[in-house]
Amino acid sequence: MEIIKIASKAWYKLYVILFCCILNAGVLNASGRLDVDTTVYVVADEGPEFKGDIIQWIGENVQYPQVAWDNGIMGKVIVAFIVEKDGKVSNVQVVRGIHESLNEEALRVFNKMPAWKPAKIKEENVRYRFTCPLTFNIERAEAESYSYDEFITMLDREGKIPLENIQEETDPVIIQMYVAQKQQFLKGGESAFKQALDRISPSYNVRVPASFVREYKLDKEQQKKLDAVYKWKRLEQEKLIKRMGKKDLIKRYAELSPLFAHLNILEEAKIRECMNPEQHLLYFHDLMEGKMISHEPDGHESCSCKCFYHLNVSLHGIGGIQNWIAREVKYPIIAQERNIQGKVIVGFLINTDGSISDVHVVQSVDPSLDAESVRVMRRLQPFAPVICPIHKRKVAVYYTAPINFQLQ
Repeated sequence: MEIIKIASKAWYKLYVILFCCILNAGVLNASGRLDVDTTVYVVADEGPEFKGDIIQWIGENVQYPQVAWDNGIMGKVIVAFIVEKDGKVSNVQVVRGIHESLNEEALRVFNKMPAWKPAKIKEENVRYRFTCPLTFNIERAEAESYSYDEFITMLDREGKIPLENIQEETDPVIIQMYVAQKQQFLKGGESAFKQALDRISPSYNVRVPASFVREYKLDKEQQKKLDAVYKWKRLEQEKLIKRMGKKDLIKRYAELSPLFAHLNILEEAKIRECMNPEQHLLYFHDLMEGKMISHEPDGHESCSCKCFYHLNVSLHGIGGIQNWIAREVKYPIIAQERNIQGKVIVGFLINTDGSISDVHVVQSVDPSLDAESVRVMRRLQPFAPVICPIHKRKVAVYYTAPINFQLQ
């Protein structure tokens, strides 16, 4: 009797194994015959349909991986999957990925996706291979390029205003903002600022750099005209510096900032006259590299005058920033071991309150160097806001900063 029971159990196990094998091989249809059609289609009479709004569903279920968010990693992950005959999603795969964390999140989201309306061929449900992009994008301030037409319009408008028609700044709030801009990275106070002013005192034999002549293919006549422009500007700068006096230099500079800014505009108008249209267009693109007009995400408008004043000034204290970066950056060990070198360019926004946001990689070298660059730039202290001297308002400005990684 015991032998019979053991045998029965053995046959029962064998029956279960055989039944499982059959299920794995195919599906029994209503007539009792085995349906073994595992064909996957990419074209059908009726393609599969998601039941609802797929964009909304993904938006409600996707979670931006923290490591990718912290390092400003964005992009599009292409996912492929099969919509089965019953509409369920299976065989989810990343066809084209970006970063491990984003790839894993894409797989997680699509594997939990609800059933679709299946594809049909001749009214019968079929398996269908489907591809879908999943875009990971960090919402950032909108930044738009300053166009050449806008630049020319500005020069035609502002370049006709004589320097003597520009008034000194008298608003104490604006003056204090200008003072804060100069003091932010100026070590040594007024003595250091005096040395900076001494460096821009006129040198009457100032000449156009040879590299400038080669870059824009200036002929001798053009070079002669441009030499005269440079000399003219140095003389005008000297007049403004003398007008500042010797006391409260930073405050006096702040009061005279509209004149210094307008002098830059007049210089640009004169430079245009020394070049042909093709040369000047190339010069403009070089001048505007890495500079954009920005709109903050909360809906604040940028300076609407397209006046170029706040774009024609290099990042306040850029020398100090570069020194600060050199002190703070830490060359990743993994990059050193692999002899990875290069220049990472990081973009960021100075908001109207001076805060730094939207730090992201513009030009990548390696994930380890990119991550270190973003980490360092996110530690920048807030800036004094950039001011538009025409509308007397703070503006958001987009900048880029290069971070060089070089092994000795």
